Amino acid sequence: MGKLPYTKEHLERIVLTQLENLDVMHDYMIIIKKQTELVERMNKKLEAELSEVKEKVIYATSRTRKRKV
Repeated sequence: MGKLPYTKEHLERIVLTQLENLDVMHDYMIIIKKQTELVERMNKKLEAELSEVKEKVIYATSRTRKRKV
């Protein structure tokens, strides 16, 4: 087998750098997951609030129409 262009120390440094990068990516993924969960919760709240407003508008509109008749 031919001689490798890297020494053991080079390879160890590369592996350690890759591990550090994986750790950072893991941290980012946790942050993104939490942000996604927050966005989903806020979307559900917003959807509920919008449906309440929609119901009120429909109710008010139907009452106004009944009065005019």
